[in-house]
Amino acid sequence: PEVGGSSALIAKKIKETFPHVEITVLNDLLSKKRLQYLIYLGEETLKDLKMQSIHEEIKLNSLLISINHAHKLSDSEFIQHISYLQGKFDRILIGEGNNKSLRQVIGMTLIVPLVILLMTPFIRPLRFSRLLLTYIWPVLPLAIVWDGLAALFRIRSPALLIKLAETLDSKKWKWSADKLPNNRGGFIIYLLGQNKP
Repeated sequence: PEVGGSSALIAKKIKETFPHVEITVLNDLLSKKRLQYLIYLGEETLKDLKMQSIHEEIKLNSLLISINHAHKLSDSEFIQHISYLQGKFDRILIGEGNNKSLRQVIGMTLIVPLVILLMTPFIRPLRFSRLLLTYIWPVLPLAIVWDGLAALFRIRSPALLIKLAETLDSKKWKWSADKLPNNRGGFIIYLLGQNKP
């Protein structure tokens, strides 16, 4: 399920490694403009569809990759989401590209506002309202930092991800969760589920 394009942007790497794989972006949360931008970047091989449009025949040897989406769901929504996906896919990989480490919190509170202040004049079209809300009344930097911090603190630990996933039918599915370095000094937190043969 796509929000900002994270899943779609790894499609090229997946295609290089597994050229026979068909990749579909679930666009329930992806704006039409963002999808057009991803196609512009050269991801024209991507198909896109809504979650509800997935038919049972897609299930054969299929993997769902969900990036930076799970933290937006409450625990009960997360369990419902996983339950629904188990009926559609053989494997499910859910990843969060950030975590609640001190380094990430410092980056979000110090570095992100600086980047916003430095980059705002280069965003086109240049609007007076954006300049006003960035430099005179710093509403935009504060809103972006608040949104980022709230997202960081909503990210679940690997132990909690396992606990939630195992509330479902664990006889048919095997779950694992862990952290991996994200090459930015932080970690990617992931939950991997596989339908037992």
